[in-house]
Amino acid sequence: MRPLIRYGVCVYMVFLGLLSSAPVRADDNADQKNFQEEQKSLNSEWKLIHDDHWHHIKFYLRKDSNYRISVNKMVTIFDAPLASIVAACMDVDNMRRWIWHLSSATLIKQESPNDLIIHLVISSPYGIEDRDAVIHTHISQDPKSHVVTLTTESADGYLPPQAGLVRMAKLQMNWKFTPRSDGRVDAEMVGIIDPGGRIPAWTANIIQHSSLYYSLKKLMRISQSSRYSDPTLPFTIVQ
Repeated sequence: MRPLIRYGVCVYMVFLGLLSSAPVRADDNADQKNFQEEQKSLNSEWKLIHDDHWHHIKFYLRKDSNYRISVNKMVTIFDAPLASIVAACMDVDNMRRWIWHLSSATLIKQESPNDLIIHLVISSPYGIEDRDAVIHTHISQDPKSHVVTLTTESADGYLPPQAGLVRMAKLQMNWKFTPRSDGRVDAEMVGIIDPGGRIPAWTANIIQHSSLYYSLKKLMRISQSSRYSDPTLPFTIVQ
């Protein structure tokens, strides 16, 4: 077996072992297998590849010729106030509570109340280098529709490469939170996470799918916690 193929197989097996320790439903293993099969038939149109009725999450994928891995879209409903969701997303000190395998989150610079520059360190499975990313997070709210847009994308020039860490090749997430008349919030996220390094594209696709899916479930849960029931924000969010 050639070294690169052997490395990819080892990455995949370790990663599946990591997933097996997570609290998932009985049919999640079948979902992972289906996910791999769905990857083969992707094109430029969105394709539903995971419909989690239990958590009301729909997960879509499509190809984009600009990237080596697929683009993701998640759609769900938050059972929490809009301000609580925003507070959870912007709480740098507690991002470890919901971002999948996040080792640390450090605020590098707050360019404005709506703009944060953050350094993230992601713990990888044994045998794979830990990852890091410097991101720019910006949040805004439409004054008429009250729709909140939260964008996160890789940012250059704020922090040089760190020893022992592989800088992620791409991290971009565009969130849209739309308040509903019943007090809940419709949410849509479109994004791509490329861990970079020597991880093959097919393995990176599985990693980004699982990381986004489990992070979203945790964000949905933490936004309902008492920590964010009456949040103090540096800007006004109207429900």
